[in-house]
Amino acid sequence: MPLARESLHELAPRLTDATDAHVRTLAEGVLCLDLGDWDCAARQLAAQPALLAEVLSARGHQRLLAHEDGRARDDLARSAALRPLAAATQLLLAVACQRLGRASEARAAVVALRAVDLPRAQR
Repeated sequence: MPLARESLHELAPRLTDATDAHVRTLAEGVLCLDLGDWDCAARQLAAQPALLAEVLSARGHQRLLAHEDGRARDDLARSAALRPLAAATQLLLAVACQRLGRASEARAAVVALRAVDLPRAQR
């Protein structure tokens, strides 16, 4: 991955000099992610709900793996609110809520997961 990281940082000045504020904000958000600064990424991508949902879901998953269940639940709940049809986020939210003893929230996440039309394998 070092090459990808170097390429990103070489490209960044050109993107951040762009006159399009949208492109500049997106580039800054991606650079924050590359540096592992989740809060900065969330701030930069606040105007991009789909991208912000991805950031929150990824951070929530990372926190769930670290057994930071309360913080994971908060991130995953925000992500699910932004993108209610994101099946993986709903499933991770159910796990976080179950670990926290929030059974009704866990059930709600599972119900939302059932509403998602998951792709089926071709036979």
